[in-house]
Amino acid sequence: MRSIKYLIFILVGTFLHYNSDGQALVINEVMSDNSSFLLDEDGDYSDWIEIYNGTNQVINIQDYYLTDDGDDLTKWKFPSISIEPASFLLIYASDKDRSIAGDELHTNFRIKSSGEDLFLTFNGSVISSFPSTDIRNNRSFGAYPDGSQLYTLFGNPTPGASNSLPTGVADVLSFSIKGGEVISTDKLSILNSNTAYQIRYTIDGSEPAATSAVFPSQGLFLDSSLLSATKLNQVQMSLPASYHAPVGNQPQAIVIRAATFDTGGVQKSATISNSYFNGQISSIPKGLPNLSIMIDPTDLTDHDSGLFVLGQFWDAGLPFNSGNFFQKGIAWERPIHLEYFENGFDSKIKQDAGLRLHGYSSRTPPQKALRLYARSSYGDNDFDHDLFSDRSYDSYRRLTLKPFMATWGQYGAADHLFSSLAKRGFNVDYLSSRPVTLYINGEYWGIYLLAERIDEHFLSDLSGYEQDSIDLIEGWQGLVSEGNGREYSVLTDAVINYDLTISQNYARVETLMDIDNFIDYQILQMFTVNYDWPQNNMKCWKSREPGAKWRWIAFDGDAAYSGVNFDMFAHTLDSTSTALGKQLGTQFFRQLIKNKTFKNSFFQRLDEVLQNELNYNDTQLITERINKQLNPHIVYQSNRFGKPTDEATWEVTTSYINRFLAQRGCNMMRNAKRYFDNSIVKNYCFNENNTDVDVQVFPNPTDGYFTLGIDSQIEFSGVLTVYSIRGKKVYEKSVEIFYGINGFKLDLSEHTAGIYFVNISGGTQRFSHKIIVH
Repeated sequence: MRSIKYLIFILVGTFLHYNSDGQALVINEVMSDNSSFLLDEDGDYSDWIEIYNGTNQVINIQDYYLTDDGDDLTKWKFPSISIEPASFLLIYASDKDRSIAGDELHTNFRIKSSGEDLFLTFNGSVISSFPSTDIRNNRSFGAYPDGSQLYTLFGNPTPGASNSLPTGVADVLSFSIKGGEVISTDKLSILNSNTAYQIRYTIDGSEPAATSAVFPSQGLFLDSSLLSATKLNQVQMSLPASYHAPVGNQPQAIVIRAATFDTGGVQKSATISNSYFNGQISSIPKGLPNLSIMIDPTDLTDHDSGLFVLGQFWDAGLPFNSGNFFQKGIAWERPIHLEYFENGFDSKIKQDAGLRLHGYSSRTPPQKALRLYARSSYGDNDFDHDLFSDRSYDSYRRLTLKPFMATWGQYGAADHLFSSLAKRGFNVDYLSSRPVTLYINGEYWGIYLLAERIDEHFLSDLSGYEQDSIDLIEGWQGLVSEGNGREYSVLTDAVINYDLTISQNYARVETLMDIDNFIDYQILQMFTVNYDWPQNNMKCWKSREPGAKWRWIAFDGDAAYSGVNFDMFAHTLDSTSTALGKQLGTQFFRQLIKNKTFKNSFFQRLDEVLQNELNYNDTQLITERINKQLNPHIVYQSNRFGKPTDEATWEVTTSYINRFLAQRGCNMMRNAKRYFDNSIVKNYCFNENNTDVDVQVFPNPTDGYFTLGIDSQIEFSGVLTVYSIRGKKVYEKSVEIFYGINGFKLDLSEHTAGIYFVNISGGTQRFSHKIIVH
């Protein structure tokens, strides 16, 4: 039953200790993010803590304390107040420090919105502890029934009154072990508030049903017996040519979903779900955040309705744009439960949501681009967590998951590097992102970039404008994504149909679009050689409020870094293309660059960013950080999806990315000189003879173990040979050279120190590189 799956339950460490009089109190309910729910006597929305007396005696709490610090158990002292049996006391956690009997009570500390441990103490001992829990805005977390050890989130908080469940929910469950890292000897129990109902569970990602297995009363060890046997990775989810059979044993997590049912098979509780990572039964890559998605397997694999398969909509005559995975809209959104773990296994997001496919060509590989939807129909309108440190907001309506396989080359972090460069002082709007490890129903699904999604919610959060005042345009043709296109048509007319060498015409354009933003947008795209632009991947937006101007969003760098010498001026000034998208995509820049003011501003800004925002001394630190995050995960990603081809190819690829960043600025300036006066194009490059290198060996010198890297513009079969300085052949093997980056690991450690030559030959191709072995 999916109608009652909107609460999350966990077991917390509440301990009932009795004082010398045999009296007991517990922390019963807490709200740590009160923004509009309950006012204190000063008219402030202070957070609050509720204490419950579950005994049949009156308890005076004069010698009791509340604290948020386990090392200071006497932080805030209660006044002389008595709590009647089965009654409640409300205390505001406001840091106002008021403790006068008969008046409103306020602690001398606040509760962090992300949650923190709370303790009720007596005589130096903890009477009741309340765990650090990330509680949603205007919601509370507390016991049900009152005073019990079964805790749940409440959408209907009841400060000073008995906790109650929403309509349709008659039972509460909790896991004895929270989601995260476990070992095989950890034994899971599931408790529920009404033992007349039967607990049933699944381990394949599907929701429990009345026919699911009964959870044993003695509990279950979190070992290999709880791994799902569905094996989604064996299902064909792509064109045969791009299918990659997983290599070796794959990482796998345990996913358990549980609910209670009455004797008639009616679900009586919400479904609760947890993900467990056991490194004893499956190698678990560490270092990146983990995202676990649970979904009914048939929602992915069913021929008629599965999101991930060719299915009923496959057309062999249209192999690259047909199949179930090309279907769009809410009819192709599927319910999921997701858990997001920071620092590997620290749960930060845990909620039900919606899943759709995302993008276009990124739908066809087996590692597909995904989109996550938060909706009230699932329980929460937002994903609330500080996911991206460069953002001032921490609530998101939509998120995307871009797969490592989405890039055109082997560098799966291309788009992440693109956005990382964009936020280095560029006056552009961009999508924040971060790499994560994805698991689907416990099965390892590789490296993804968790990122924002461009829509009215994103732009409103970014700018502060109201959502219903925003126009969002996709493509130079003016396709309306949000709002309407009337004002974009005015802009297009002003840019394309008027002579912009005339100052009055250019001045009018300046009132319509943010020129500085457009210049930075062009420079970023051109520097990174984002080859799939400008003919594709253009989005601009503005508010309809007075004074707002059109701004461009830099996104989708999957095709970037394709050639350090590539002439992006020729690409962006091209007026000969017969493709409508390319014609329109270059027309804005071609028109604007005719204006002297714009041209001067463009080249002045280009010189600035090449010496500052895109200076290699800084950009190499970005790639080092990204690569350090990803390096331990590459072998898993490669074994699962075949991209990158192997660790050697990844090593070569990262080297080429660094070379690109180091050389690109000078190459871009040289290209500019072909089209513009030298007095406009600055020249600060110290190495005029810098050329593209086809072959690299690193490290060099080496102790004998090294990687040979080849960036090839053609494919050919060849022979790799190593000769000593005296011409003696010491190594030979046949190789296949593919388009793009190729990597080969070699071992000369058994040979004497000296100079060697590595040769590649095949057809008309000849490459050679010297290496020093010490």
